[in-house]
Formats: sequence, structure tokens, C-alpha cells
Amino acid sequence: MTLRVAYSEPNTVEKLRSDNAELPAEFGVIVPSHWFLNHKVQYQSLIRHLLWADFIIVEQASRLIMNYFLIAARSLKLTQFAYWGHGRNLQKNRSGIAEKIKEIFLNNSDWWFAYTDGTKNYLAESGVSEDKVTVVRNSTDTKKFKHIIDSQNPDDVAALRSSLGVDANGSVALYCGSLYENKLIPFLTECVGEITKSHPNFRLLIVGDGQDRGKAESAAAANPAIRYCGPMFGDDVAPLFAASDLFLCPGLVGLAILDSFAAGLPLLSTKLDIHSPEIAYLEDGYNGLITAPNKEAYTQAIIRCIEDSDLFEKLQTGARESANHYSIEAMVANFRDGILKAVN
Repeated sequence: MTLRVAYSEPNTVEKLRSDNAELPAEFGVIVPSHWFLNHKVQYQSLIRHLLWADFIIVEQASRLIMNYFLIAARSLKLTQFAYWGHGRNLQKNRSGIAEKIKEIFLNNSDWWFAYTDGTKNYLAESGVSEDKVTVVRNSTDTKKFKHIIDSQNPDDVAALRSSLGVDANGSVALYCGSLYENKLIPFLTECVGEITKSHPNFRLLIVGDGQDRGKAESAAAANPAIRYCGPMFGDDVAPLFAASDLFLCPGLVGLAILDSFAAGLPLLSTKLDIHSPEIAYLEDGYNGLITAPNKEAYTQAIIRCIEDSDLFEKLQTGARESANHYSIEAMVANFRDGILKAVN
């Protein structure tokens, strides 16, 4: 079995996140992409790759023109294809035209690769047979990242915390991810002002890039308890994870939750309708906390973790245990098994 991954360059907004990469040429191929209607519709030059393939996996996205060709070709029994995705867009108006189109074609594929069990449940409720759904448990390379963090020199970690002005009784919280509206960066930085009134040794590190970078920079300039560190990855960001006690993400939670677990950091978030499917990995009271979506409740949850050592240790243990449940190896195995079932 031969794998080919055809993909396009990221659009302008995605480039701002500074987290894109190219695939090895042995299986990755970049194809031209054209956007229409103010970036609402996308056409990728994929025809020759679709003709080459016996089985095709595509993102379940109403914006992709090529998906409609696949639906038509499948109806004529000319091809087999699978959707890969969330089932529904959790960040946008679900009554909009794009989501209605996704609902109409939800059951028009030969197979489904669902991000999480939550996605599978939604598909089942929408009439998709569970027999043609594979839950891949979307993940990153948690083992590699955990190894990098665990390899940090304790003296260097202690020196980093000291450079932040944190003594033995202080706490360091980390936000690491894209910076845009749904991440609620101003919400987070305003909570810091309340926390430091009773815990002056509290520090927040913000790592990432995006449209709201200016807001993070302004908050750091106005409050010495906040440090904006810019975009960082892998070996560069590992020391910050090792030096931190909590991972804070009051807004949209996505794959960053796995980085937090790899570092043994409890994740604190809020109850929102816009989270990515990976929010299913957050178990309130076990590997993190999820509060009402207001600053008072979120601030108090952070203070509880700072002041209640038993609670903090329980959440820390849960985060470390959760890191063992999600890995790129398990995700690859799930994908492989799903493909074999789909084509046989």
C-alpha cells in the first residue's frame, strides 16, 4: 500500500501562527490552491492525485470544491473516499449555510475518521453507521515532547524560575498556542491582575503568535507578572513547560492539551461551545479544571490550585496519567486499522 499526501500552502491567517511545516518529499506533495468568495471557497489542483488513488481521505469541509466532485464520483461508483474531521465546526455559527451543507453530505462517504469519541457520538446521532467510523484519538507526538521535557536539567529549570522572580512558594502558569480571538488572551491577562493581589509571586508565560499578538505584548508591557515569549517550539519551548506548574487556556482548547499533559501540567479552561473536539480529553477534577466562563470563577480556580497542594498534586498526577492515553503512535495505529477495514 502506497501513501500520498497532497496539500497546499497555508493561507495568510494560518501563516501568522508560525507553526506550519512541509512533509517529506517521499510521500508529501504540495499542490496549487485557489481561494474564492473572500476565502470562503477553496479549489486545490488534485485531479491527477485523485485519479491515482484507490482510496481517498479528505477533510470534511464545505469550503472544499473537490469534495463535491468526490461525492458525485462516489454516487457513480467511480471512487471510494472517507471524511476526516470533527463532524461539525464547533467555532462557527452552526445554523449557517456552510454547516447546513456539511449536515446534508454528512453520510455521503464510504468511511469516517473521527477526531474523538465525541465526534463519533455526533455522527451516530446524525445517522452515520458506527460500523463505518474509526475514532483516531487525534494526537501529537507526546512521547517525544515528554522526553524533551523530562531531559531538562533541574538546575537550569530552577534558574529559569528564579529569573522570573519566583521563589519556592511562587507559581508559574503557561499559555502556549495560537493567539487569536477565540483563545481569550485579554480574559486571561486580566485574571493575572486579580491573582497577583494575593499571590505576588505568580507569573504567566505566554508563548505563541497570531492576530492577537499585540494584545499579549501590551499586557506584558503593562504587567511585570506577564511575560510574552513569542512563538517557540520543541526544544526551545520545553524549558518553559518544565518550569511551569499550570497550563492556562480559558478560551478554545485544542491539541495544546496534549502538550500540557506531556509536561504533567493540569489544564484549566472554561465551559464554552467553541472548543475543538480535544476538549473531551479534559476531565474536570482529574487532569484539570473547567469553570464557568467568567473571570471570577476562572481566577478562583487558579488560586485554588495555588493554595490547595492536595488538589494540585491530584490534578498533576491525572495529567501525567493522561499523557499515556494519547500518542501519535496510537493515532497512527487507529488510522491504519481504519483504512484496512475501509478498503477490505
